Amino acid sequence: MAKVPFNILCIGDSLTAGSPSLHPYALKLKEKLEGALPHYDVECDVQGREGDQVTQGGFDKRLETSWAVADRPFDWTIVLGGSNDLTWNKKAEDVIAALENTWDIALTEGGRVLAMTVPEYRAKIQRINDRRDEVNKAIMAHSHPRFYTLDLHKAIPYHAMSDEDRERYWDSDGVHLTAAGYDLMGEKVAEGLIRIIKSIS
Repeated sequence: MAKVPFNILCIGDSLTAGSPSLHPYALKLKEKLEGALPHYDVECDVQGREGDQVTQGGFDKRLETSWAVADRPFDWTIVLGGSNDLTWNKKAEDVIAALENTWDIALTEGGRVLAMTVPEYRAKIQRINDRRDEVNKAIMAHSHPRFYTLDLHKAIPYHAMSDEDRERYWDSDGVHLTAAGYDLMGEKVAEGLIRIIKSIS
C-alpha cells in the first residue's frame, strides 16, 4: 500500500535550525512520526534562521516562500519564535501580534498550526522572564479550529533539570540545545503531534 504524503514546515530561529550542532529537532520528529504512523511518508522542511526575530517579518517571508514552492501543501506548520525578540527587549504584545500573523498565514493556506511556547535559558533576567511568561500565556490561550499548542517551556526546562540532564541536553552557552537536546525536543513535538493526529482522525 502506498504511503500517505505528510508534509511539515518547521519555522523558527536557531532553535529550529538546530544550532550550534546543526542537528534540527525535525530529524527525530520525522523518525518518531514514521515509527508511530507507518502509513505516513513524512517530509520536514526546516526553515530555521539564526538570530531571526518574528517581529522583523523574516518568519512570514520564509513561510510564504515555502508554501509557494512546496510540491504539495503543508499539513502542519510548526512555529517556534520569540526568543531573540525578547532578548532584544521587544514588547510582549508586539511579539504576540507577530506570532499571530505568522500563524494566520499558515491557517489561511489551509494547514494546521502547532505553536510552541518560548523556552527559558540559563540567564535569569526578570524583565525577560516576565515578558516570556506573557507571550507564553498568549500562545497557550490562542484559539482557532486548526490551531494547537505545545508547551516547550514546560517540556524542556533549564533550571528545573538535574545537573546531569542539563549537561546532556543544553549547550554550554545556556541558550541552545545539544544534539541530544534537539532529539529530546523532536520526541516531545512528535508525542504532542501524534496525540493530536489521533484525536482528530
